[in-house]
Amino acid sequence: MGERIVVSLPDNANEFQLLGIDGVPSVGQKLVQDGQRAATVVMPSNTGPALQALARWRRSGVAPPASLRVPVESFPGVAELKLRPAARRSGASGTR
Repeated sequence: MGERIVVSLPDNANEFQLLGIDGVPSVGQKLVQDGQRAATVVMPSNTGPALQALARWRRSGVAPPASLRVPVESFPGVAELKLRPAARRSGASGTR
C-alpha cells in the first residue's frame, strides 16, 4: 500500500481522502470501517451474468453482446456519503 507512505508524511496530513476499489467485506469494507479509506467500490461477481449469457447463446444461437454490465455501488452508500462533510485541504488553492 504505497499510498499510505505518501499520506503518512507530515506535510500531507489530512490533505487526502483515500478511496478503495476492493469492496469485499474482508478487505476494502474493513479498511473503510477502520478509517483507513473514505469509501470503496463494491462490485458483484461477474461470473454468473457471463455464464448466463453463454447459456443463452447456446440455446438461442444469438451471440452475447461484447460487454456485460454489472451493477456497482459504493460502500458506504451514496446517501451516507452525501451526509459527510467535504474534505478540507489545508492551503489548497485548486492547483499544484
